[in-house]
Amino acid sequence: MKRKGLLRLFGAIFLAAVIAIPFAAGCAAPTPAPAPAPAPTPEKVYKLTYQSYYVPNRLYDWTEGEFLRLSEKLSGGRIQWEEHVVGEVVGASELIDAVRDGVLDVACSPGAYYTGRIPATMFSWSMGMHFENLSEMMQFHYQLQPRCWEDIYRDALADFGVHLLLSGFAFSFGEIMSTVPIDSLDDFNGLKLRSFGACGGVAKQLGASIISTSASEIYTALSLGTIDATMWSCNSSLYELNLMEIAKHYTEPPWVFHSEQDFLVNPDVWNELPADLQEILVSAARRAYNEGRASIDYRNLETRKKYDRRL
Repeated sequence: MKRKGLLRLFGAIFLAAVIAIPFAAGCAAPTPAPAPAPAPTPEKVYKLTYQSYYVPNRLYDWTEGEFLRLSEKLSGGRIQWEEHVVGEVVGASELIDAVRDGVLDVACSPGAYYTGRIPATMFSWSMGMHFENLSEMMQFHYQLQPRCWEDIYRDALADFGVHLLLSGFAFSFGEIMSTVPIDSLDDFNGLKLRSFGACGGVAKQLGASIISTSASEIYTALSLGTIDATMWSCNSSLYELNLMEIAKHYTEPPWVFHSEQDFLVNPDVWNELPADLQEILVSAARRAYNEGRASIDYRNLETRKKYDRRL
């Protein structure tokens, strides 16, 4: 009897424990909710001021315009542009100084605008007819070992106080629209020619007077007789200026088969950018010019047919 009593006692204690444990758990204070994760710190947005040396047209849109759009897209909006065309902030010949001095963050300018100040630009842009094709030009700029030309050129621009993002190859340069015929080298003697860089230097050696004027003033300068002839960009750009209305003579081939334009960045701005955004700018510039050049070459072929019909 005593043993049965003990067994009943132990059973009662065990049953009470089984019932009490979940009851106690149910009555315990609720577990506090985890603290919310801190909101992610917004990534810094870099608002950069940009100016081109070019007038707004399709060639600009296919190259520089595409560079701006693409870099904004690839950065997820972390790069944003305040965009200006030639003359809105500074003149075309002042772009490199504006970038160096921090007036502009980024600019696009052909090296021919500062050949007298940075002699290396003579090789990068305006040595007329120095390469037979684009492949040779790209090997010279990007693939020579132990140092390609772009490495040497970047050092020369760094000494001046600007960072070279990329040298982009775009359109030809040196087709001539003129109000007088140019049938031989002798016809350059006394010619009032709008040109610059090495191309202008060669023409000057042939007896031409080299006159500087902005692209937006070429039509007026030809109309007034301030110039007799002009070099500017490729034939499709010349066509868009409607120069054939007053300049009935078109002389080819171009003196530079693929001109080069420099994307210049203020060094302080460049050093402030994270490495991924630096790479995005380089990639966007290279892609824009590679794709834009193909569109320009095709358009030049189509425009050449229009010259045959209108001149």
